[in-house]
Amino acid sequence: MKRLFVCLLISLLLVSCKGAVERAQQNFRIGRVESVERQGLRGAKVSLQVCNSTGHKVVFKEIGFTVYSAGTRMADISLRARVEVPRGTNGSIVSLWRTDFADPLAGDVLLRKLRQNDLGQTVVSYIVKARAGMIPIEIRQGMMPMSDFLNNFGLSLDEITACLENV
Repeated sequence: MKRLFVCLLISLLLVSCKGAVERAQQNFRIGRVESVERQGLRGAKVSLQVCNSTGHKVVFKEIGFTVYSAGTRMADISLRARVEVPRGTNGSIVSLWRTDFADPLAGDVLLRKLRQNDLGQTVVSYIVKARAGMIPIEIRQGMMPMSDFLNNFGLSLDEITACLENV
């Protein structure tokens, strides 16, 4: 009987944690990119619009994107320093990013593909590790078509192109 009670308690906790994670994802929105400023050779300072109505401080510990074209890795883009978004925030936050291109020409090739709207063989994988209050959040996605990635995050091709031009 005691073992059954423990199993039920663990199941209840897992279900309630899953619901809390889903609510946190629904109540946190990233809006448009306000500015991108080059920081050295591979870095960028990015200002974003955010809305945090989760009721908790959200801390992004790790964010990483890998861009592939025709099966070849073109670029890795990652958060350089953790970002804290206080609860109730509805405004701008600044984040520091690092871009590593697979080779010196990869950035130019990727930028040309974006300018020509040639996204057919361009895919993105990403990972986000964050914490909303005491709730850990980890989201992973592998090999998503670039067009789906843009739609999911409400980004336009022009925004992405402008960001890469400044990096």
